[in-house]
Amino acid sequence: MRLSLFIYFLFTGINSFSQEDKFVVPCEAIIIKCTQPTPGNYFINSFKEYNDSIIKKSSYSECSDYDLPDIDFEKYSLLGFVCSVGGCDDPQIKYTVVRNITFEKEEFNIDVSVIGECLRNNLVEVWCIIPKTNYEIKFNVTFLYTK
Repeated sequence: MRLSLFIYFLFTGINSFSQEDKFVVPCEAIIIKCTQPTPGNYFINSFKEYNDSIIKKSSYSECSDYDLPDIDFEKYSLLGFVCSVGGCDDPQIKYTVVRNITFEKEEFNIDVSVIGECLRNNLVEVWCIIPKTNYEIKFNVTFLYTK
């Protein structure tokens, strides 16, 4: 009897422990203009990384006085994802950030819905500020294609 109770608590305890330590992190979207970022995943934790990673490269006149948005890297981290996709219209993008305290990692989950089968080149650019973290960041990107 004691052994079966121990096994029951062991398994139910592990499952509830994992769920309690996973939660959605606030992710404030920001718009970064006047740049041509390299496609990829971005996890930026300092002002130096910010300036080195996101370089202003636009010749539009309205960009001559543009400054990157201010971010307090003492309090926040910046996550970003950049790519391009086909499609006949701008893609629809949904994203969340989930923190897992047990495994000390965060998951940046991004769903990109590509609309139609046109060969047009649509930029996908997602930037969000989250509370400061030094956890590992895992980028989970899903592309959904609709006709």
